Amino acid sequence: MTINFDERNADELPEVERVELFRIDGVTYSIPKVIEARRLLGFMQEMRASGTEAATVGLLIDCIGQQGYNKLLGLKTLRTADLKAIFDVVSTAAMGSMEELTGN
Repeated sequence: MTINFDERNADELPEVERVELFRIDGVTYSIPKVIEARRLLGFMQEMRASGTEAATVGLLIDCIGQQGYNKLLGLKTLRTADLKAIFDVVSTAAMGSMEELTGN
């Protein structure tokens, strides 16, 4: 079996459903409800190299961008419970995508 990626048009990709994570300064930060295959591949590589927690942080940065991540880092009102809730959403999206990949 050969997959010919050259025949695929990136402009024809379906719109991605997103899940809101948080708002800072009127800006809403969100992640895809289902993690794209390219991001999932990076997540799995990071899990293998550094563990699940590090991979989740990397996926969060990949999905919301470095600027959004820096906003979180600078947020004086950020609580551990907030961070746990954000990580839970990111982990759920990643694990759901991995289940889709593996069929489990």
